Amino acid sequence: MGLLYHIRFGHASVDYLREAAKSIACLKGVKFDENIKDCQVCRLAKVQRRAHKKIREVAEKPLNRIHSDLIGPIKPVGRINNGSYIVTFTDDAT
Repeated sequence: MGLLYHIRFGHASVDYLREAAKSIACLKGVKFDENIKDCQVCRLAKVQRRAHKKIREVAEKPLNRIHSDLIGPIKPVGRINNGSYIVTFTDDAT
């Protein structure tokens, strides 16, 4: 039953649930075990990615490395943007 309230309260911690049980009537008598800490969703939410070992070098001269991005088609289609697209270019050095 404690795990169900853990989920209903947005994966609240054991300490929070025990404190809330003192003032919330529906939680009185509910036992919050340490097994809540084994919640798979909580464990996955705390997973961290490993740091990248490769150090990215910034371009030393303008126009050595250009990044681009394309957005579109832009909606709603109208007189001004008749199926328009937006393209951006960013120089890595500047």
